[in-house]
Amino acid sequence: MSETGSAGRPGRYSRSFGGLVGAMVVTVVGVLVVFGLRNLTSDEDVFDREPVDYLALVRDVQVAGVDVIYPATLPSGWGATDVDFTPAPEPAFDLSVLTSDSEYVGLRVADGSLDDMLESLVDEDYSERDPLVFSGAEAEGLVATRWEGFGDEGGDTAYAAEVDGQQVLVYGSASPQELSGYVARLTDVPVEGASDADQDRQPGG
Repeated sequence: MSETGSAGRPGRYSRSFGGLVGAMVVTVVGVLVVFGLRNLTSDEDVFDREPVDYLALVRDVQVAGVDVIYPATLPSGWGATDVDFTPAPEPAFDLSVLTSDSEYVGLRVADGSLDDMLESLVDEDYSERDPLVFSGAEAEGLVATRWEGFGDEGGDTAYAAEVDGQQVLVYGSASPQELSGYVARLTDVPVEGASDADQDRQPGG
């Protein structure tokens, strides 16, 4: 049997435009409610992907004969989100990290003007803050024992020191205490395997 009306349009299956819009609205609202409940009850970590293995890049750079200042380890719950190395003639090492509270910590090691680095990475209107000074046993093995302090009105903090002719800048929205602990983890020692690989590249090795 035919199911078309007298005007040649569908009969019992006909629906008004308003009815279709209403059904779509109900569907969209339902999806949003389910999505919201899922987010509220989710126990997933702050990272939605595996942290970046920054030590692998550090090792490669060291094998190539370039000294790098980097954190030997990260505090529990922290993870690297991005790492980059720019080779000569203007070498630079950049590392981005998120704390366990999703606060940002950045590290930049490069030649050039500290003022330019602060303006581009912290704030054009940065101001000087109390320096970070390590002494006694806590200063042993550190790449620098005095770090100049900086900050901005938005709450970011930065610490900078000159090491072997390069500017080392640690900055971000993490607390000064967290940044201080991060600074204390910085080192330039070879990553495990880097010194052996470099030795293998020597003539007669």
